[in-house]
Amino acid sequence: MSDQIKHECGIALVHLKKPLHFYQHKYGSYMYGVDKMFLMMEKQKNRGQDGAGFASLKLDLKPGDKYFFRVRSFDQQAIHSVFKKINKKINQFLKSEKIDSNSDDFFEKTPFLGQVMLGHVRYGTYGKNSIEYVHPVMRQNNWMNRNLILAGNFNMTNNDELFKSLVKLGQHPREQSDTITIMESRDCGLVCPLRRIGNSMLDTLQTIFVALVTFTIVVAIHEYGHFWMARRAGVKVLRF
Repeated sequence: MSDQIKHECGIALVHLKKPLHFYQHKYGSYMYGVDKMFLMMEKQKNRGQDGAGFASLKLDLKPGDKYFFRVRSFDQQAIHSVFKKINKKINQFLKSEKIDSNSDDFFEKTPFLGQVMLGHVRYGTYGKNSIEYVHPVMRQNNWMNRNLILAGNFNMTNNDELFKSLVKLGQHPREQSDTITIMESRDCGLVCPLRRIGNSMLDTLQTIFVALVTFTIVVAIHEYGHFWMARRAGVKVLRF
């Protein structure tokens, strides 16, 4: 950090460790996790009023089902705006799908009802007051373990150094902000090792292929030498 923590962004994280229907049966509401997130973010609204964001993650879904959701706002009452959008989205879904609220499909299909939820209230220290600078920021990928959702409270002092290291790796970051630099650095931490493994495997396969081709050529020349010498010596050879 560049200075002591004073007026910084607020962050809230909720991880529901039991199945979602447990909270509905015990507390009488399928919105238990979302409601807790609202309370935690509302208690931190004095830490940042330039914007608010919310992201939720569903665990153990089948391929083809959407498993993370995000909503952000930089309205004057950003927290209320975020949860108004969440409630609107859920109510629209329930009206259109007609799913039993006690079924597993209800929790798997209903948007924003996830096991892990991340909230953020923004105190702007960089950039304009626009939706682009409101956290959580997100990187999507079809590989589940390469998705990234990030919310932070930071003012980096080594941004230039990290930015140069990203450029040296071959990246072309779209701007030199703290958020983008952190996002690209963490994304590289997810993807770069896999690329190195892939490149290493490719190098190994190429080495094996070259060795096989070389060995085949050497054996062919060697055996043809036997054939040629046998013919010269008068040995009857039907074919090579």
